[in-house]
Amino acid sequence: MTGNIERTNSNGKAIFDREMLDQLSQHGFFTGTPWTGQKHHFSGVLLSDLLNYLGAEGENVRVIALNDYHNDLSMNMVRKHPFLLSTRLDGEIIKVRDKGPLWVMLPLSEHSEYDTKRYHEMLVWQVKQLDIQ
Repeated sequence: MTGNIERTNSNGKAIFDREMLDQLSQHGFFTGTPWTGQKHHFSGVLLSDLLNYLGAEGENVRVIALNDYHNDLSMNMVRKHPFLLSTRLDGEIIKVRDKGPLWVMLPLSEHSEYDTKRYHEMLVWQVKQLDIQ
């Protein structure tokens, strides 16, 4: 995590491994996605909880993937909607080849308003970095 954050652990950044993320409050839900074909259980940390923990302040959270694809989520949107920074899929650690190690997810099956192209673009997989802007 980079950008405007209060809690850091490495030269103004917050570097997390999966074990550190696992220490934060965990959440999960079952949902289908356009990429998985059936419902799966996604679990991990709510992005809003992580931002609160780090004291993040800004207008946007830029979610950056391993291939440098990125999407900017407004802080208001992140605080209003249950964006999950998924670390596990059906209880198993998400591997890079399966869209891990982190995959931003929403409960698409429970809330049809999320199951649109606009929200699908926000569900970045293979997340490597979050930057508060």
